[in-house]
Amino acid sequence: MRSIHFFKLLLVVGFLLSTICLKAQEPVTLSITEAQGLPSNEIYSMEEDAKGFVWLATNKGLVRYDGTTFQSYAHPEQVGLSVFNLFVDQMYRVWCMNLSGQIFYAKDDEFVLFANVNEEFKGSLGNLVANKEELVESYFKSCVTINLKTKEKKFLIFHKIVLAMV
Repeated sequence: MRSIHFFKLLLVVGFLLSTICLKAQEPVTLSITEAQGLPSNEIYSMEEDAKGFVWLATNKGLVRYDGTTFQSYAHPEQVGLSVFNLFVDQMYRVWCMNLSGQIFYAKDDEFVLFANVNEEFKGSLGNLVANKEELVESYFKSCVTINLKTKEKKFLIFHKIVLAMV
């Protein structure tokens, strides 16, 4: 009976000692700078789409990285190059906006000026989210919804913020 307990103890100790020698896999890191072709080292947000492209919102515009090359996106009516707040929707469009209130999306190598909300938000940056029917840009006490087909805008202002403590 003692030999069985001793054998179990020996197995447990042997297992524990063997795990000391094991090493976890090191995380993979990749450092990319302007020397490798990155248009700007100033990056405001980053998203990965379903195809594995990495999208970067930079002070020099929207940039797509495929692992080896960079592709920059710009629109002729774009006011200022800097874009912010990337979001990838269900239709695989990559949304972004600028401080001038212009909302853009990129899809299939096309960069589209979708809407302008400068009148509603006057230079503020909100958060973007979209479903199949609407784009919603939200701020601290307000939001605007834009119908993706008709581009009809609905502006909502929240007058009271109710905080509930549970």
